[in-house]
Amino acid sequence: MNGECRALAWGAPVNRTESFANVVATPVQACLVSVVVPNYNHGEFLPRCLAAIEAQTHRPYEVVLIDDASSDNSIEVIEQFSPRLPRFRLIRHDENLGVVAGMNEGLHLASGTHVLFAAADDWIEPDLIAESVRWLNRYPESGLCSALTRLADEKGAIAGPFRTPLPRWTAGYISPAEAVRQLANDDTWFNGNTTIVNRSAAIAAGGYRPELASFCDGFLNANLAWSHGACFIPRFLAVWRRLETGYAASVTANPDSLVKIFNAIRYISTGGDVPKQCSGRWSARWQFMAARGALEPCPEVRRQQLLSIVPANIRALVSLLEHLARIPLIGRLSASAFLFFLLRLRDIAPVARRRLEWIALGGILEARR
Repeated sequence: MNGECRALAWGAPVNRTESFANVVATPVQACLVSVVVPNYNHGEFLPRCLAAIEAQTHRPYEVVLIDDASSDNSIEVIEQFSPRLPRFRLIRHDENLGVVAGMNEGLHLASGTHVLFAAADDWIEPDLIAESVRWLNRYPESGLCSALTRLADEKGAIAGPFRTPLPRWTAGYISPAEAVRQLANDDTWFNGNTTIVNRSAAIAAGGYRPELASFCDGFLNANLAWSHGACFIPRFLAVWRRLETGYAASVTANPDSLVKIFNAIRYISTGGDVPKQCSGRWSARWQFMAARGALEPCPEVRRQQLLSIVPANIRALVSLLEHLARIPLIGRLSASAFLFFLLRLRDIAPVARRRLEWIALGGILEARR
């Protein structure tokens, strides 16, 4: 099962028009996938996560588990599985450093050519590494490979697919130019629990930016895609257990965190780190998310947050948004829809197209094995 992929310099995207003679002359090295598992007090979920890694049809090169000062039974669970996992390493923190710090630590500690971050409360399907390595071997210039994921509730019951954009309906490679076009027209398609990144490329891109919080992986993955291209597999190869206490959920539920991410995205977008085609759309999407989050707090806080987020030309409509948000039952939904119209008008078509695609063809994806 272990294939080979070409070792490449990651300073610039590969020119895919180069001659075949030049391609086969490039030095090769084995594709080695390091699985990094950040964990904090997820002892009840770790058995399924680690058993799924053990069950991979293509075994990872190594497993690095970073325990962020857990106070539950995580260490006992880890000790049960450690003899069954290849080249297992446990990193224990004396104090809690946070998810992003753990991810950056794992990225630098890993010794494989590629890294998969497996959340301790999620699990991966048996063929995830095998299928990803297959495509990364075929397109070694790719910055990452990702696939589809299903959603599960806290008890692990499957709740349905996570309906991300679908950049391809068949597995294959997306060039840097096509990645820019896709990311400019719609949201990111990367599911973090299925994404295997080229380690050298990720480090060269600056790793995971703490100021982006739960969007740090989405931004890095997009950066790798528009810089080096990306492989995509339209199969469900992981399950995301959505917890109210999960990192992404806690960030999304905190309006202050959303405002900070929006300000960071706006700063990064104007600094030249984001293609011009994407910068405006990304800023608008995060402006919408931050403004929607501001609809939740008490009215006094809400008004000040909304005024600080929305553009000057629609601040006169903040009172209307406040009135809409107070309507019983449908208030927040109505205010969110109005915000979407005000801030993301250009996204109406791609969002509608995505939903229609999933309605029409989602069953075909579900049937794929």
